[in-house]
Amino acid sequence: MGVLFETVNGAEPEPRTFRAWAERDIRSAFLNPEEMAERRTIRYDGVTYENIPVVEVGPKEGKRSSVIQMQNDYGQGLFKRSITIYCDERDLNGNKPEQGSMLSINEKPEGTFFHKFRVAESVTEMGIYCVKLEEVDE
Repeated sequence: MGVLFETVNGAEPEPRTFRAWAERDIRSAFLNPEEMAERRTIRYDGVTYENIPVVEVGPKEGKRSSVIQMQNDYGQGLFKRSITIYCDERDLNGNKPEQGSMLSINEKPEGTFFHKFRVAESVTEMGIYCVKLEEVDE
């Protein structure tokens, strides 16, 4: 097994593998509230996770297109908004949102209004949850 970290001139050890670099960059840039993420509060499975870095991609909105889909899902005339969120699995204490479950997230940092979503899909990649959410608006 090779050396994973190397100290240069007494500075912090630097990762020496691609995976280590990628994990460091994900947390220091992508999930950094001063870069791409925003601090949000998530409510999931009876637990509130406050002030965690979240990257939200979306929203996409559209009218339900199929009559069968409308009957089976939410009803005619309703609109569906879908977003994808990314967060560190450690910020949710490893409590991965499961497909079909409900999750709420505040509308903006420090906001008190929460949108309720159904988890459409949830995967974990390199310690990051990628959660696709669907919300129904009338």
